Amino acid sequence: MKKSLVILCIVFLALQSNQSRSQSFRATLPDTIKYGEAIQGSALSCWINNYVTNLTDSAIIFDLVRVQDDIATPGWTSSFCFVTCQIPEIDSIRVSLAAHDSVNMAVHFIITDIPDSGTILMKIKNALNPSEVIYQRFYGISQMASGIYSSGFTPSSSGIFPSPVRSGSIFNIQLSNMKTTNDAVLKIYSVYGNQVSKGPHLNPGINQLNCNLASGIYFYTVSADELQFYSGKLIVVE
Repeated sequence: MKKSLVILCIVFLALQSNQSRSQSFRATLPDTIKYGEAIQGSALSCWINNYVTNLTDSAIIFDLVRVQDDIATPGWTSSFCFVTCQIPEIDSIRVSLAAHDSVNMAVHFIITDIPDSGTILMKIKNALNPSEVIYQRFYGISQMASGIYSSGFTPSSSGIFPSPVRSGSIFNIQLSNMKTTNDAVLKIYSVYGNQVSKGPHLNPGINQLNCNLASGIYFYTVSADELQFYSGKLIVVE
C-alpha cells in the first residue's frame, strides 16, 4: 500500500511539473508529418490545426527556433511561419503574442522531383521564462509522382519558383507538356478557400508574375476552359 502511494505521488508531481512548464501558453501541434508527390518546387506543409495560444492576460514574447534542419537531398529546403512566414535561411525569430491570442504555426519542406524525406526540430520558448519550452519534430516525405495528367500537364514539371516567394517581388510559374491550345489561368486562394487573386493568362514555358500578396500560406490552381490542370501551395514571405 505504501509503495502504491509513493508511485501515485510521483505521478502527481510529474503531472504538476508538466503543467507548470507550459502554463502560460499552449501548443497544439497535431499536423507533424506530410506526404506528397515529388514535384519540383512544391511544398510539403505541416500546418493544419497547428496553433500556439497565449493563456495569460498579458503579451508573451516567444523565441521560435529551428534547432535541427536534417535535409540532405540537393535542392530541398525548409522554412516556417509564425505570425509571419520566413525565408529558408532564417533559423530563429522573436515575436510577441497578445493576451489570449492564438497564431497558426506552419513548417514547410520545399522539395524537388527527387523522392526523399527530411525532418526538422522546432523549439517554442517563452523568452521571459526559459523553463517554459516545447520541442516538436516535423517530417516531410515525398514519393514518385504518379504519371501524366491526361489534360496536358506533367506534375513533375509544373510549379512556382523561387519558393517561398517574397511579397512585392517577381516569381515564376512554369507550365510544361501543355497540350491544350487555350491559355491557362492562375487563381490563388487563401487557406479559408476564398479567391484572393486571378492572374493573367499563362502560356507554356516560364511565366513571370508580380506577387502582391501579404505574407502567408496560399493555394493556387491552373485551369483552362474551367478544367483544372494543376494545383499547389504558394508560400509568401516578407
